[in-house]
Amino acid sequence: MTFSGFADGDYELARTLKLKDRELDAVTRDLTEKLVARATVDSELVPSYVDLILVARALERIGDHATNIAEDSFWRDQAADIRHTYGPKQES
Repeated sequence: MTFSGFADGDYELARTLKLKDRELDAVTRDLTEKLVARATVDSELVPSYVDLILVARALERIGDHATNIAEDSFWRDQAADIRHTYGPKQES
């Protein structure tokens, strides 16, 4: 979706992607916390939980890259830097 937004000059998609990335960050944090809690109960499954945490973090990083591409797309089309215009991060 983001690559299409970059190619098509969809700057509205670029503007909304940062909020979606924040949601992905929160989901990754929540999943990691739940898997760590499960690891204390199911110690024989710790390797699987670690694998899942690493996959979740890799997917979250892909979201970060997609956001960077979207911000570049916005810059290209609107000549405005939106990297730091989303307000403070909300910690959970």
